[in-house]
Amino acid sequence: MLMNLLINFLKGTDLKARRKSSMLSKTAAVLLLLAVTATAQQQQQQQAQQQLESAKRQVIPAAASTATEPAKGKPIIMDFQQLGDCTKDTGLSPAVDFCSTQSALTKPGQAHWYRFNVLEANSAFTLHFLVRTQNGRVRMGLWFPGQAMDSEPSVSADVLLSSSFAQEQYITIPAQQLFHSPGIYMLQVMNEYGAPQYSLRADLTPSTTLLAAEDRKHLQTIINDCCPNGGFSMVCHMLTQAVAAESMDTDLCHQSAVQCDSKGHITDLVLQGANSESDLTCPKFSAGFAALPKLTRLDLAGANLGADLPTIGKALAPATQLKWLVLRTAGLQGELSCDIILPSVQLLSLTRNRLTGSIPECFTQPKGLLHLYLSDNALSGPLPDFSADSSLQLLFARDQFRDGKPSLGGSLPASLANARNLQYLQLSNTGLTGGIGELPANMKYLNLSANALEGPLPALPAGLVSLDFSLNSILGRLPDDMSAHAHLVDLQAFANKLQGPLPAKLPPNLVQLAVAANELDGELSALPRGMKYLSVAQNQFEGVLPDGPGAAGLWFADFSSNKFTGRIPSAFSQSEGLVYLNVSRNQLDGIEAAGAWSTPVLVTLDISNNNIAGHIVPELAQQPSLAYINLSSNKLAGNLKPFAAALTADTRVGAVFDVSDNQLTGDIPEGMMYLAAFSTAPTAFPSWNELDTTGYPVKVFNVARNNLDGPFPSFLSTALVGLVAQHCSDTPGSCNMYVAINGGNNKLYCPAKADPATKALLPEDYSLLARQNVGCVAKDGVTYEISSVLQGKPVKLKLSEVPVMPTAQPREAYYPNVAAAMPGDVPNNVPASRVKVVQQQQRTMPALPVAAIAGIVAGGVGFIALVAVLGYVVVYRKWYTVRAAQSFKKMQEGPLAATAEGATVNSSSPAAALPSLTAPVPAAVAAAEGTLGGDDRV
Repeated sequence: MLMNLLINFLKGTDLKARRKSSMLSKTAAVLLLLAVTATAQQQQQQQAQQQLESAKRQVIPAAASTATEPAKGKPIIMDFQQLGDCTKDTGLSPAVDFCSTQSALTKPGQAHWYRFNVLEANSAFTLHFLVRTQNGRVRMGLWFPGQAMDSEPSVSADVLLSSSFAQEQYITIPAQQLFHSPGIYMLQVMNEYGAPQYSLRADLTPSTTLLAAEDRKHLQTIINDCCPNGGFSMVCHMLTQAVAAESMDTDLCHQSAVQCDSKGHITDLVLQGANSESDLTCPKFSAGFAALPKLTRLDLAGANLGADLPTIGKALAPATQLKWLVLRTAGLQGELSCDIILPSVQLLSLTRNRLTGSIPECFTQPKGLLHLYLSDNALSGPLPDFSADSSLQLLFARDQFRDGKPSLGGSLPASLANARNLQYLQLSNTGLTGGIGELPANMKYLNLSANALEGPLPALPAGLVSLDFSLNSILGRLPDDMSAHAHLVDLQAFANKLQGPLPAKLPPNLVQLAVAANELDGELSALPRGMKYLSVAQNQFEGVLPDGPGAAGLWFADFSSNKFTGRIPSAFSQSEGLVYLNVSRNQLDGIEAAGAWSTPVLVTLDISNNNIAGHIVPELAQQPSLAYINLSSNKLAGNLKPFAAALTADTRVGAVFDVSDNQLTGDIPEGMMYLAAFSTAPTAFPSWNELDTTGYPVKVFNVARNNLDGPFPSFLSTALVGLVAQHCSDTPGSCNMYVAINGGNNKLYCPAKADPATKALLPEDYSLLARQNVGCVAKDGVTYEISSVLQGKPVKLKLSEVPVMPTAQPREAYYPNVAAAMPGDVPNNVPASRVKVVQQQQRTMPALPVAAIAGIVAGGVGFIALVAVLGYVVVYRKWYTVRAAQSFKKMQEGPLAATAEGATVNSSSPAAALPSLTAPVPAAVAAAEGTLGGDDRV
């Protein structure tokens, strides 16, 4: 299909347009065509093999469908016969326009599988799958005949819209592909976040159904109005082809997200762009849109619309069946207007435009509108009143900024309590002040983070699923007994002024809890079994760390900067799923079952600044994912030999290895060369460590201030040469590595002769090497800088010049609403409210080393270079704990899912289990792929 479209695109370009196009554009098009052709040939070979395998299998009748219990680790498989008239003789048939079903996924990673059979005799149709969710998000994938269910899907769904609690995805399989690949297909719908209720719809468009003549005429009007100079964009070209199409290969009814009814009338018109000059550009809003007689959905996200909202509203007034109107990132300006609230529209998205002015009451008191998205504009407050008879169920209006400051302001209206239909409210980072009054009884999702709210927390609605009031000044205590809140799975309250202990009875199905940087105290109670994320850092908690099934199920655990005593429990030292553990800056004195340490997916371990004695656990060297190891400032003794002996070249751990400020003895064994700190390979960290790592060490080896005694390790100077060349430049502060072996009672003796590997070093290499300030002790007892020793011109090492790690600063474009913020989402200047928080924290808190993340840098022509960046930084304690607590919102963007009936992982689901530990930063990926991401991709 793509190859045909590209060939027709090249053929259809007139001579004049071709001459105007650049040689680079022609070359790119030819290269793309060659790539697509090669891919098509490979697909044809795969399809031939699939046909052969399909011929060997018998058709599975409906009676043979099996459904097994999820608890047994096997997927539930349902036949499409359960969806009504979609099937005929055990195979899909285009006898009807569509069929659908509704269901729910209540457990993290839970998946529903649907099986259907495509018979060659009945495959003359294009197949569209559309899934819509509420209360969470899903992932949809399709497995072709003969493909193993535990492999990656053949086709993954494309996202039309996505917010925290609403989503829409689609998959389109052209008729030609179905014809060449008959057999049994498997469709999976998997819980990605929340407890989603979903509707799954299958549309079958017969090959005989072509775009109606009436709609072709209206599309021509749209082309005339929105494709100036013939339009060189793919969207304009697709529309041009649709007008002239004579077969289903280029007919609009058989293209991706566009949907038609049985008579060829367009029902869903999705023309998403990327705000480039080559996308739809409509100086005036085309009357052709409203003229489409059966149009129910219009998505012009990323188009360049020149009209204001009153003009668009009046132009669309004749579209009496229109239910979904998406104008996200469409270049809209001016003030909100009630003209855009059309009687039939149920979903309206005006996200990420340049709209100003106040919000009229018609937006909070509509009679038919259900979902309203206004985020990322410059709207001003105060919020208008809500009414009891308003139909509005969802209002997202986060991140309202003007001149770098939150622009909405004002307080929450008391009438909010009357909005009986309102279930989802997102007003983070808008400048709200005052208190949080009574909440609507049916509220399920509430995000008021990063504002200036104060006062006590009100009574919480019984059905609340997610609550975020972090980065405010909320006072008082959390309720002592929250066991009645069985639906609450996500509670974020970090960086407030909460006091007292945590609830003695937490919500039984709580998955994520972040209460860092408050004034909480007391002991921690037992954790719910389904909890995955816990951050209680920077409080005054005491007693022992939690143990038991709830603690053992955590993926992310941050207990740093408290007063915990005792030992690190075996729930953490023997955890199958733990990815991040930070117990630094407490009063811990040991590790339970240290000799049996087993954490196969643990990436970050920080137990620094405690009273832990004994030797370094050699089992840490055998943990396959452990990239960050910080054991500094304890009472560790013994030597490094057992740990070094456990290291191997195949399993590299410790890109960051810090055992400074202990009581270690002996030399630095040669086996330490197998640490990832001395490898030139990149290291990836989980995406929740969101710190700016520019100019910070990506490789760290720190054994400073111990009692080490022995020869300067021969591997170290050679390793430093390669690492310095890779990670350092002449720009001050640009060296992304850090090695410290001196200080305290360390005495590492200088080599008697220079390493042969250093003979090829240039003067500038020595200059870079000298920047590490690594020294060795000569026979005269003086410590000399190693690069000068290697050159035969020893210079005394000045320990005072050992580099101090820089303080990490927050990304300017990375705001408190972590799940929503992405590069370019917000103004470059940090808002005043955020600056105040950061400055206050920097005045009062000492330093804390933490691990940051790996990023991606794409560059060059024809290739993408991956550069992983780990930040080993020194940050102010309270600022760090706020950032660490924020980080769990990133986990919402991964497979971590909330539940109202418990939290388990269906390990049989191919896409289930842990978040990717080697994946690039989500924001970077989204930017590279041109997605809009965040809370409001609608």
